[in-house]
Amino acid sequence: MSLMQKLISWQQDTAKREHLEPFMVLQFGTIKEIIRVTPKTHDELLRIKGIGPVKVRKYGDDILGIVRGDGVVGGEISDKSSAGDLFTEAQQVNQAAVHSDNPAHSDIQFDAVTGEIIEQEGSDAISVTELVTMIDTMLQTNFKDTRVQGEITGFKRNPNGHAYFEIKDKESVLRCAVFKNSYELSGLNLEDGMEVIVTGHPNYHKQYGFSFIGQTVELYGEGALKKAYDELKKKLDKEGLLAIERKRELPNLPQKIGLITSRSGAAIGDFTTNVGDYGYKIIFHHSTVEGANALIDIKNALTTMAKKDIDVLVIVRGGGSLESLQAFNNENIVRMIADFPVPVVVGVGHEQDETLTTLVADVGASTPTAAAHTVRASWDKVDKFLGSSEQCILNSFDKALSNKKTKLSEQEYF
Repeated sequence: MSLMQKLISWQQDTAKREHLEPFMVLQFGTIKEIIRVTPKTHDELLRIKGIGPVKVRKYGDDILGIVRGDGVVGGEISDKSSAGDLFTEAQQVNQAAVHSDNPAHSDIQFDAVTGEIIEQEGSDAISVTELVTMIDTMLQTNFKDTRVQGEITGFKRNPNGHAYFEIKDKESVLRCAVFKNSYELSGLNLEDGMEVIVTGHPNYHKQYGFSFIGQTVELYGEGALKKAYDELKKKLDKEGLLAIERKRELPNLPQKIGLITSRSGAAIGDFTTNVGDYGYKIIFHHSTVEGANALIDIKNALTTMAKKDIDVLVIVRGGGSLESLQAFNNENIVRMIADFPVPVVVGVGHEQDETLTTLVADVGASTPTAAAHTVRASWDKVDKFLGSSEQCILNSFDKALSNKKTKLSEQEYF
């Protein structure tokens, strides 16, 4: 990311946070001058048009940190400094400029109220690259993870595997690009006429102009989702991935449990509350379980967990619509679960929800609570056996003691 992109991104984020228009934080001409001057101190910032003592006091540390590129503040203002000190400094700079023989300083004028430079010699024109960079940065900063719905037209993939197409509604057309990794993660074979939701961000490329860069692609509509579900289920069944014979038994008395779910959902509480107090070591990996980032999060979580020393992996989330459960009907995710190095328990949804991950898992539980009961089953069995054995031992001891007492009483009688 270039210095211009970093400054514009900071400008946009700051404006959002403070509920201001971006130009009220820094005007583009000021950003351009910062890039040209690359100031190292607050004094040098004060000499740039559009930055007065108030803005130096408020934003100076941030700006200098961005310019330096290491987050280290290069200014010289202590915590005890005041805006008044900066106004004084600005006036000194102004006075120096007025009496200077340097033509570059002779055109500098300061606002009497804000202390900002309001006139400074130089061209207001910007290059095409600067304008395109500014537009692109503002687009990406303000439209992160934007979801756009439309019908695919003009779909094609190039030899590198990247997908290019347009999505349209009744009035407009949007050019889209989905790069190979993102397209393959979607697990879809897109074609013209499909109604989809593309999640990503707009981009203004220096050579190719405007397009929308998709990070994920989802089918839209219950009918399309059900059709894709049925087709993939048939495909997996034909390959034998849903067969009972390939399912692995859960380890006896598991001690190290990998858990993938959202830290903020109810499912994590349902599982941990019901799995029992058997001294487990639970290795947790947070993942969103719905929405645009769910596919990427779940894939990353599975990749990470595959490298962990665990006895069993558990994936849980609550119920929902077919649309909200899309990530658990994704072919890539299903195959990762099928190939996972240790047995997998999936407890996704409610009893009526039957995701493909549930079907391919070694144990498909109807709910997160049911998944917990499955994991603890061997421990419950041993616990019950120990309880029964303990009672048997106590009963045997009581019986032996009673018999001994009886014999002693009989001997005493005779």
